[in-house]
Amino acid sequence: MQQSLRRTPLIVIIFGLLFLFPLSVAVADSLDSFEAQIQLPENQKNKEISYFDLTLKPKEKQTVFITLKNTSKQTIELSVGFHRAITNHSGVIEYSGINKDTTKSMPYNIEELVNVNKESITLSPDEEKELPVEIKMPEKSFDGVLAGGIYFEEISTEKVDGNIKNIFSREIALLLHNHSKVIQPEVLISDAKATQENYRNIVAVTMENTKPTYIKDVQVDYQLLLDGKEVTKGSQEQMSMAPNSGFIYHIPLEGETFKAGNYEVVFNVKSKEKKWSARPTFTIEAKKAESLNKQDVTVESKSIPWYIIALVGLLIVQAVVVFLLVRRNKRLKS
Repeated sequence: MQQSLRRTPLIVIIFGLLFLFPLSVAVADSLDSFEAQIQLPENQKNKEISYFDLTLKPKEKQTVFITLKNTSKQTIELSVGFHRAITNHSGVIEYSGINKDTTKSMPYNIEELVNVNKESITLSPDEEKELPVEIKMPEKSFDGVLAGGIYFEEISTEKVDGNIKNIFSREIALLLHNHSKVIQPEVLISDAKATQENYRNIVAVTMENTKPTYIKDVQVDYQLLLDGKEVTKGSQEQMSMAPNSGFIYHIPLEGETFKAGNYEVVFNVKSKEKKWSARPTFTIEAKKAESLNKQDVTVESKSIPWYIIALVGLLIVQAVVVFLLVRRNKRLKS
């Protein structure tokens, strides 16, 4: 069989096609083109940290400053924005504003209390500029912390090399308090559903930090059951949650298909001595499972590859030709 395969032109063509599409790897250069450093105000809670952590009274106003410096030899332009702190699906807190959070449990929207006034800043080579950040506290007192961040991103003018675009950014957190009262965290695990991320089957579990406090050292343990039988299980450690933020945790199926039936997620969350548990359920119909599986790029197709079909067809044709030749020879001899 191995010898016949080597002699088959179809197989040679297939292997030849592999050399027409060589793999390429691109490496981006370092983009350390600017620095952003806070100017410590007198009411900074901790003078050793590199972000703003401020305690102010209700209705109080304050302007803080960030020093920006162009460390490159070219003029650069920076986009500037202020966004609330959110938790992405990897359990990382971010302030970029790229991902959105629609939860409404926070006492006030910090994006309405902080203003950076400028949408962009231009810096000549080695130039420094101050960026004022204006803060206006709400009229009434609140517990815990309001968390957001100033986000800087260099506006790139370089041509895109293939699918790679170099982007350099920095973010500086800004935390606002009325008092130093300690708030205990609380996590709500609300639901789970079958969906996809980057054309891969996942189960999305929705949970929310409903209190105005950071949660650190978060660990998740899960078990996914289908009609009472285990489909997959796993865990993840060293995650964090921003105050009053939602968190869509992704349970990957890693190439496994969804099947119709009743699913249950045994979901446990832990942070230090605090623990939260829930068992959200969902149902997948046969059509929904089939649709998700067809779109999943990691699910192996059960259909026969076209080159196998072609090879079998070729062998059948050869067998028919041989049969007809043998039959013809017998007739001639007779």
